[in-house]
Amino acid sequence: MIKGSPSNDTIAKILDQLATSHDFREQMLGDPVAAMKAHGIEVAPNDVPATRSLPSMADIATMRDQFRANPQDKSCIAVFIVIGAK
Repeated sequence: MIKGSPSNDTIAKILDQLATSHDFREQMLGDPVAAMKAHGIEVAPNDVPATRSLPSMADIATMRDQFRANPQDKSCIAVFIVIGAK
């Protein structure tokens, strides 16, 4: 579970990185707790699935664009909560 509520700027920045940076995607897959903590978001290690995957960069870019168009809709944050979902 994520502690607190990340700002819209933080969510947008993470989505940008997930949509464009192979290195950040590898960090999220390898150690999502540390990757998120670097953005000021604390995730409980027990909530991170042992087997992880991420949506494609194109899919995340679409989520990012949808979030920018409607920042009140935080459904894209599910990519952080359910890192194991495809």
